[in-house]
Amino acid sequence: MLIDISYFTSGPRSIQNASMSKNPKPDSQVVNSTIEKYVADLQPGFLRKMVGEDEAVHIEDYLQISDDVSDKDSRYGIVCDMLREQFADYVFFHILRYANDQVTATGTVRLKCANEYLSPLSLQVKTWNRMVEGNRRFVDRCMKGECPVDVSVDRNMLEKINAFDL
Repeated sequence: MLIDISYFTSGPRSIQNASMSKNPKPDSQVVNSTIEKYVADLQPGFLRKMVGEDEAVHIEDYLQISDDVSDKDSRYGIVCDMLREQFADYVFFHILRYANDQVTATGTVRLKCANEYLSPLSLQVKTWNRMVEGNRRFVDRCMKGECPVDVSVDRNMLEKINAFDL
């Protein structure tokens, strides 16, 4: 995987009960599992959008192999290091997008909680725009020849958003 739970245990992407503990509490196990599922589901699409279809396939293969062997000096390891923070923001953005709703057999429901819910919209906008800034730095580094592979970045990954979706 491109990232792990550690990206969600502190800082601006902190998620309650996300834990790097070797023996996490049951609440943490559920949270960690949910985060891991988002990472696994979103990683292929993010890579396609950031490096293009061909290179994304190679990076996915590299990531499957590199889970067993650490090879950060390979060209794909370098690209992965350049994309980790942005991918963490991408995952966090999507977690925020879907965190308050649950699909049931009879429709979509808003989840209940002892805490008071606030709209995640402002945090989503900040998170997306932080990712875009990182993506733009990635493109700049690629244009300077610092990226060891040829990339094709989806234009939408470089566009900031606002609360009005404009």
